[in-house]
Amino acid sequence: MRLIELEINNFRVLKQAKIEFPESVIGIIGRNGAGKTSIIEAISWAIYGNQAARTGKDQIKSSFAGPGEECRVSLKFKVRGEEYQVIRRLIGKSDRAEVELYRGGRSESVGIIDTKDHVGELLGLDLKGFLTSFMARQQELNALADLQPARRKDHLAMMLGVEKLDKAISTAKEDARQFGKDSEFLERQLAEKSSVETALAELKQSLVTVQEEFEVSETALKESMAVKDKTAGLFKAEQEKKSSYDLVQVELGSTKSRLETVQGELSKRKQELVDLQKQAELLEPITEELKGLEGCRERFDHQNELRLKAESVESSMRLLKSQKEDLAQLEAQIAVLRKEEIAARAEIAAIPANIDEQIGLAEKELGEARDNYGLARGTSEANRKEIEKLRNQLNSVEKLGPGSICDRCQRPFGDEYSSIKAHLEAEVAELAEKQRELDKSLAVILSGGEKLKQSVQELQRQGKRKAELDLGLKGTVRGIEEAETGCRKLKDSIGPLEEAVKKESKIPFDPAILEKARKELDRQSSLQRELSRVQGMLSQRGKIEESIAALARQMGELTRLRQETELKLKELDWNPDAYTVAASEFERGMAEFEQAREKHTILSSRIGGLQAELQGKKERLADFERASQELDRSRDQGYHIEKLASLMTEYRTITISQIRPTLADLASQLVSEMTGGKYSMVDLDEKYNLRLLDYGEYFEVNRFSGGEKDLASLCLRLAISQMLTRAAGLDQSFILLDEVFGSQDNERRDLIIDSLGNLRASFPQIVLITHIDELKHRVETLIEVETTENGWSQVKCNGQIS
Repeated sequence: MRLIELEINNFRVLKQAKIEFPESVIGIIGRNGAGKTSIIEAISWAIYGNQAARTGKDQIKSSFAGPGEECRVSLKFKVRGEEYQVIRRLIGKSDRAEVELYRGGRSESVGIIDTKDHVGELLGLDLKGFLTSFMARQQELNALADLQPARRKDHLAMMLGVEKLDKAISTAKEDARQFGKDSEFLERQLAEKSSVETALAELKQSLVTVQEEFEVSETALKESMAVKDKTAGLFKAEQEKKSSYDLVQVELGSTKSRLETVQGELSKRKQELVDLQKQAELLEPITEELKGLEGCRERFDHQNELRLKAESVESSMRLLKSQKEDLAQLEAQIAVLRKEEIAARAEIAAIPANIDEQIGLAEKELGEARDNYGLARGTSEANRKEIEKLRNQLNSVEKLGPGSICDRCQRPFGDEYSSIKAHLEAEVAELAEKQRELDKSLAVILSGGEKLKQSVQELQRQGKRKAELDLGLKGTVRGIEEAETGCRKLKDSIGPLEEAVKKESKIPFDPAILEKARKELDRQSSLQRELSRVQGMLSQRGKIEESIAALARQMGELTRLRQETELKLKELDWNPDAYTVAASEFERGMAEFEQAREKHTILSSRIGGLQAELQGKKERLADFERASQELDRSRDQGYHIEKLASLMTEYRTITISQIRPTLADLASQLVSEMTGGKYSMVDLDEKYNLRLLDYGEYFEVNRFSGGEKDLASLCLRLAISQMLTRAAGLDQSFILLDEVFGSQDNERRDLIIDSLGNLRASFPQIVLITHIDELKHRVETLIEVETTENGWSQVKCNGQIS
């Protein structure tokens, strides 16, 4: 696999970058925290997604990105001679992930799952395997050089993925234990088989006994049914006779009731005829008294007309008074509004006419001042954080002392302690001076901004007051116009109203005369209603006489019907005692039948229950047979799983034993290339001690200089990468060396740099990631990562911003 090009937009602290990877020794150099690691993380994230990120998805997108901007990483690489490009993005408010893989410019896969599967097939490596194959860190080199042999052996096995085989062995052993537990469970189940067979024989005997009882109960049920049917027939005949008797009784009672009702109605009609005769005698005096009704009505109408005229005059007088009062109020209101209009026009004239334009210009100036303050404050905060970071590093260095181990590279500070401390103190002093200048600039910007803010507020107050006055003036003018219109209308109405009041001021109306006329009219009207009532009653006399004749005929018919019904009742000759005897016999027959049927049902249910229980026992025996077969299978599978675990354990032993010579061969080739043949052989003995061949004899690496020890550890680490990539079927075209120089002195550092150029045949692309600024002139391709004043980082490729 070979890297071609990396494009970054809004990833971590990197806002925008485009990096090309030629076949050379490439140096990615910058201060700690500048964003070097973000470049390497972007490569892993493009290929493997969020699992390659150091943090959650919400922190991957740069905090400097705008709301509508996306996080995007594009990586071009070559595998087995074909060029690929993977593009991964976070888009939208929810940072939705999208990814697409291209091969030769054509889309190969779209979506997270599909692309993950394609990358897995293409590289043959998961994320851990990828990092182990293509990236080497200082901590790993130190571990390979300094660990005890046994721990070095385990560390190598972990890096080469042997733990996956350990997991498979553990899983096989766990499965074998589970098959053993299953076999024990099945054996316990089969122990109950003999008791189930005994219970089955007992159930068969019980079923025979119950079936014999069932046959006897079936005969008894048939006999009781015959008795029940006979008594039911006799009882039914008595019921029909009783029903007929009851119907005739009801008919007789109904006839007697109707006869009594007709008698009462006939008496009532005769009384009404007597009452009508008395009412007829009242007609003549009422008729005589009603002759003066028309004159009485005319007198009342005249007095009522005079009342209406008097009330109209009184209403006009009240309206005239109200309108005069309204006119006076409107005239006073006009005077007040005139004064308000004069005062408003004077205040408006004192405010500049172009106040809105002045507000716009002032607000624009204030906005520009705020933007300047925000930029200056952002720069100041970024500088403060950098100071705090450097001070923490300085405190850590002072606390550890020259003889302690660096927390990043795991090397002693040694002679570099003073230079490292002085370098950090100089950076802190430089940034502190810069912070003082930034604070002064912030104070000046803030003071000017406050004055602009007060000026804008005053202009805004005047603009608001002018708008209020303009609006109020319009309302005042409109109020004056409306009040003057109201005055004119009131004056037009008051004149005619005064003339009408004068004209109708004297009307001869007396309420007492009106009340007397009303009472006389009410009395005459009551007599009129009484006359109508009496006349209506007298008109019903003929109908009453006809009703009396019809009721007399109906009484004769009902009397005859009552006599016929009484005779029919005697002819039925129904005996209550015979009915009681038949009912008793029927109930006894039904009771005997229900008892026989209940016993028959219980026995039938017992037979069904015994048959179901018998079937259950048979099914249980079938389960035992299946369990016996399952036991054989479980024992067989457990045996083979145990055998598999044993074979895998043997394979693990063989694999680990092969790791040592294979790693030694690969590392020997690499150390020969890096040292130009000075050292040609690297060896891992049976205890996994790391040794170098010198003048025909192997010596442990601790015997050699620090730089030679570093070279041997680096070659061993690179050999591990080659083993993994070859196992995945990939060409080992590049390697990422992350801070491999640690706290080494210049001599050891130069030895590694000089030796890296000899690895071109094995690694055409060698990428060095370091914070050591002196290495800028030692690499063939320089990529610099710098923090900007705005807080984000920018990338320079050979001096040009990418």
